[in-house]
Amino acid sequence: MNFRRLMFWLLCALSIVFAVRGFYGVVAGYSFSKGRSLAAIGEHERALPLLDRAVVGELGPEARWFAAEVRLGLWQERIESGADPEDVAPLLSEAFVHASAALAASPASGWYWMLMGNLYHQADRLSIHRRGVPLDLVGQDRWNFVGGPGRIAIGMMRIGLSREPNWYPFHDQLAYVYYDYRLEAETLEAVYRSALALPIYELHAYRSLQPPEPEIEDAFARGAVDSLGKVPWLRSVLHRIALGRLEVRRENWIEAETHLRIALSDATVELNIAEINHYLGVSLIAQERFDEAREALTIAESEPPIEPQAVAAQADLAERLEDWSRATDLWQRAKRLAPQRPDVPLRLARSARRDGQTELAVHTLREAQRTNPKSRVLLIELAEVFIERGDESKVRALLGDLERLNPEDPMVERLRQRLNTERLAYPD
Repeated sequence: MNFRRLMFWLLCALSIVFAVRGFYGVVAGYSFSKGRSLAAIGEHERALPLLDRAVVGELGPEARWFAAEVRLGLWQERIESGADPEDVAPLLSEAFVHASAALAASPASGWYWMLMGNLYHQADRLSIHRRGVPLDLVGQDRWNFVGGPGRIAIGMMRIGLSREPNWYPFHDQLAYVYYDYRLEAETLEAVYRSALALPIYELHAYRSLQPPEPEIEDAFARGAVDSLGKVPWLRSVLHRIALGRLEVRRENWIEAETHLRIALSDATVELNIAEINHYLGVSLIAQERFDEAREALTIAESEPPIEPQAVAAQADLAERLEDWSRATDLWQRAKRLAPQRPDVPLRLARSARRDGQTELAVHTLREAQRTNPKSRVLLIELAEVFIERGDESKVRALLGDLERLNPEDPMVERLRQRLNTERLAYPD
């Protein structure tokens, strides 16, 4: 009887333990899912307590990884908003704690190695902020600028890449670390390898570098060409289209045409054919082969997703041929097809001016101003239209708007000089 009673209470205790564990598991699972969703949309402050709550059982390593990523994101946000690095350093330390625990639990994951590498890189940047760059390093080998944490960062990222060699964002991350240290040869090698992993330039982070860096684009192009036939999941025609887009971006028109012609010979999907013809038309315009360009762009506009780009390219062709009436019609069509494209209203207004349709030019610019009231380019273009029309009061009002935006804007004085040339009075 005592044994049965003991077993009964033991089973009750185990049931309670499993029930509690199950409850915590459900809470952790919900917290992880919600925290991850919030982190994905940049809601770091709200995501953080949820992810900390999710560090339970099998979810632990991944939850810690996300928690470290969120803390790193918060640290970067606060630095960019002007916070003193010392004031937000605890976020970096807490991120290290979570990332280290995640890595210890799952050392085979390249993701955890890359995160640790990124954290060490940020720690090195913080160290440089604290001590400054010694003057005796100026002019020396760039590796001398990389501190201890930076070298650890690079080593950890290389380990991460060895775990996930085909995951292109890891190559991009390493390239950016090298770029931050101005290690040119290493940066270009990392970019080259990222192109071997994924030869589609638009999907890589450094496409957003402003201004674009030709050496990086060159290195990527070499990798993208060398990877032909070596990326099994990427169809040859799509690979060639990507190469054509990249060469158009680099303004290598003949190379772009070569890749696009090869793609066209293999393409069977109508949308691919339209995209190829669009970029082929752009490259032919640049080579002043206008009849061939017009033929290609006419084919390109047959598919709705490509039509706005193809029509805009045809409008550009009409401008080159100084066919201002056709250019104006085409820019109007492009505006209807792609109302959010910011360059179209300005191009339409300029074509309309040259075609003598000043009312259309004014209407287009005023309409664009309503959505972008601080655009000095629109204000300048509108002022020039009113100068040509001799509308002194409106020119005066626009010059006032430009001065309020930037009192030292050199275009204000140039427009004043144009007013004097047109014999319009503008009081001091």
